[in-house]
Amino acid sequence: MNPGGTARRVFTEEARDLLIDLEEALLELESHPGDAALMARVFRALHTLKGTGAMFGFDAVARFTHAVEDLFDNVRKAGVPATSELLALGPDAKDHLQELLERGASAPVEEKTPAADRAEDGADADVVAARERELLDRIGGLAARWAAPAVAPDGFPASSGVRGDDAVGAAEASPTTPPRDFHMAASGAIPASSGHMAGLTPPEPSAVPAGSPREPQVYWLRYTPSPDALRRGLDPSRLLDGLHGLGPLHVWPHCEVVPALDRLDAEAVHLRWDAVLVTEHPLAMVREPFVALMDEAGLNVVVLGEERLLPSPELLCRIAAQGGVADAAGLLAAAGAGDEALRAVRGQGGSVDAVSMASGGMPAATSPLASPSASAVAAVPWPVPECAPPAADEAAPAGTLRPGGDEGPTTSLRVDSAKVDRLLDNVGELVILQARLSRIATDHDDPRLRELAEGLERLTESLRDSTMSVRMVPLDATFHAFRRLVRDLAARPGKDVRFVAEGGETELDKTVIDHLRDPLLHLVRNAMDHGVEPADVRLAAGKPAEAVLRLSAAHAGGEVLITVSDDGAGIDLDKLRAVGVARGLLAPDADPGEAELLQLLFLPGFSTASGVSDLSGRGVGLDVVSTALGSLRGSVDVVTRRGEGTAWRLRIPLTLAIIDGLRVRVGDEAFILPLTQVQACLERFVDGEAATLGLIEYRERLVPCLSLRRFLDVPGEQPAYERVIIANVDGQPVGFAVDGVAGLEQAVIKRLGGPCRRAAWIAGSSVDAEGGISLILDAAQLVRVAQGMQER
Repeated sequence: MNPGGTARRVFTEEARDLLIDLEEALLELESHPGDAALMARVFRALHTLKGTGAMFGFDAVARFTHAVEDLFDNVRKAGVPATSELLALGPDAKDHLQELLERGASAPVEEKTPAADRAEDGADADVVAARERELLDRIGGLAARWAAPAVAPDGFPASSGVRGDDAVGAAEASPTTPPRDFHMAASGAIPASSGHMAGLTPPEPSAVPAGSPREPQVYWLRYTPSPDALRRGLDPSRLLDGLHGLGPLHVWPHCEVVPALDRLDAEAVHLRWDAVLVTEHPLAMVREPFVALMDEAGLNVVVLGEERLLPSPELLCRIAAQGGVADAAGLLAAAGAGDEALRAVRGQGGSVDAVSMASGGMPAATSPLASPSASAVAAVPWPVPECAPPAADEAAPAGTLRPGGDEGPTTSLRVDSAKVDRLLDNVGELVILQARLSRIATDHDDPRLRELAEGLERLTESLRDSTMSVRMVPLDATFHAFRRLVRDLAARPGKDVRFVAEGGETELDKTVIDHLRDPLLHLVRNAMDHGVEPADVRLAAGKPAEAVLRLSAAHAGGEVLITVSDDGAGIDLDKLRAVGVARGLLAPDADPGEAELLQLLFLPGFSTASGVSDLSGRGVGLDVVSTALGSLRGSVDVVTRRGEGTAWRLRIPLTLAIIDGLRVRVGDEAFILPLTQVQACLERFVDGEAATLGLIEYRERLVPCLSLRRFLDVPGEQPAYERVIIANVDGQPVGFAVDGVAGLEQAVIKRLGGPCRRAAWIAGSSVDAEGGISLILDAAQLVRVAQGMQER
């Protein structure tokens, strides 16, 4: 497999997901340092990343991950809570792994970098190497506290095995010799991976973890990889190599089902294996190579007993491979084992099912996390028999020892977002064609054509909804990124802040989420700098020392409401007014309301900070928020209470691709209002010219009403009878007067350029059923622009 191919890219994407999960577990561990489940979660993420990185040429990732994994593994085995130094190291190590991963992904191992590029990248490489040395020094210093036998990669000497105070004393007694030579990873002194699978090489026999059997144990294994294992990037021979490193391994390959050469599929696995392993390691380590690559669905393992009580492993393997035994007791009896061995194995159930360590229904992974080999047969320490069809009495038994080779259903599929975008574009064109067909069917009195159009309409709507759901992504990952940001920002100014995320399961179009990151980033930074007070100030004000910054999301009709709130000092409106006057934005005698004052925050260059810091003071943050939300057809409003806190509420449409709209007419022009904003449809008679911005009665109250004919200066005569569409604008009803309503329509949003692009009240355009162009109106921006024109 080409390491720069699809499998390498898929590994990079999955490694990024692993790092996200790692960071999340580390941050949760800060709140619960003694949680063993969280510590195990950290270890699993590191172990998987280490075990798969070297397979695709990410050797730097694998080496550094191994050092971090060893440290957390020792803490995990010691059963002690994580210390503040360890918790501080974890996120820094994750950041470095992220850097190594991105550098490895951008420079495939088979690509030769030109000399000019190497010189250009040299400075960056030196910075990364220096950063790694500093982190390895910290790891080495912490390793002395929990020194324990551990797996050591090539080039890393194993730890001495001393623990606790003895380890610290040993380190102090020999200051020039650190507990482990972690600098070798940064210097590149570690040799390339050997024949064993990188990251899965078992520990030396002298480094048996606590709790392992002291007497060598004999294990009976049956391994039946799925036929498509090689296509999924798994290499059965390397998994068997991982077992071979644990101790003497006797393997018998079954070749009965290998087809003739003319029918042979070179990319399929046609073999299965019986094996007998002798090792001092516990059963969990026997399964470790398979667990790391999630290929344990076809693995069955049974403990036969202590080696001293059993016949030779070679004999056991031959009898197991020949078949005719259904369980461990039958195997031992056929091999002539003594009564003590038979009693021991019967005491644990006797059958493989009773003591099997198979996955228990866990589906095999679908991602290529190991590179296939040209051969699917492991090297074995004794002659392999010639493959031949088995005799009738040598058929594989059908009892409880049959390996489970069936795979579970695939639960997810990773697809390039560009492919989904192209699919959605095609669906959009299909929606337009379906609308034209429906119009033709309406104009022709042909029941067959009408039936066909109705069926196609149902199918198109279903296809549209299914395609849109593929683009919908939960906000969990986006919210998680801000948890780390709040932690880092709180550490610098000495503030004590607890981050709370709610509604992470809320889904948004991926395109919308991509545009949301910058606005949310600026709002969180603004809250940390301007909103949240230092702990001593909060205590003096009678508040808890710990502030709360909350990020929440919820559906609100056809939109999503995202709120960034804090319980800090709130916005000082008097200071805000003074800055507005000083900058000439307000007249000295002006008496603006709270809403007008708060809108000053979104003006370019406006800031209430007394100086420029690394968080704020340049007056660009909230301007970015307003601009970005405008491009998303969203809105933002602020609610603040002095001394109690501030909440920023963002309203964002679910998608920017296809919407349900209400098509209206004004003169000869057609416009579309998003259906999610429409509340009601009224009518009115007009005597003379209508006001551009007037009033209309709605539910026993007067609400603003904007005449689209007057506002857009549509030519033609004012009709005496108008329809008024009541829309929800920032939570308030507003009327839009039009000549008529054409009906509902699925609008495929097309971006506009030129002057139309600069008109904030135009959200886009759509092709209607007649092939004409209809502008999609942004109701909120229409009202704001009309109010501004009236005030001037």
